[in-house]
Amino acid sequence: MAGLDWQAIHDQYLRELQAARGPEEARAAMSRMIHRLPSSHLAIIPAWAYSRSDLPTGTPQAGQNGKESEDGVTGLMAGLISHRVVVESVDAGSGAAKSGVHPGWIIDSVDGKSTGDLFRSLGEASFVSDIVEQWLSGPANSAVNVSFTAGGKSILRLIEREAPPGQLAQFGNLPPERVRIEYRRNGGK
Repeated sequence: MAGLDWQAIHDQYLRELQAARGPEEARAAMSRMIHRLPSSHLAIIPAWAYSRSDLPTGTPQAGQNGKESEDGVTGLMAGLISHRVVVESVDAGSGAAKSGVHPGWIIDSVDGKSTGDLFRSLGEASFVSDIVEQWLSGPANSAVNVSFTAGGKSILRLIEREAPPGQLAQFGNLPPERVRIEYRRNGGK
């Protein structure tokens, strides 16, 4: 694959993994190995990318009847443009809209977690914006600090998370999803 001797690469990185002095060194070795393969969809995601520091110690992870509690949302959609996480859209009436967030703003950090660090760790991974959206979510009626760059200026916003819009629906054996329908009349009567 990609004209490389993968057995030799396996042997080289296996030695590095066996010599690793902890999970971070092991992840670094695996990341170096994966980066040798020209692909934008493979990466070792660092543990810090999954941290949920927004939950106070001892906060239960489940709601009533033992079901997992539903996260709140900020109402902004993130995307990638040239190694930057950018606000693609802002839902009208959402916490992001009420905080004055606009499409096109660059997201620099979420609660102190740097989007630049994600790119340095994961390269051009297409799922960086998904990780950032996970950072933005959290308990409904809580807030998240987001640092943006817009027009060359740094902007800090405290964005309220709200219950996600739409109704919870399930189709067959698929997991439940929120569904909302928006419609507009275009001309005519």
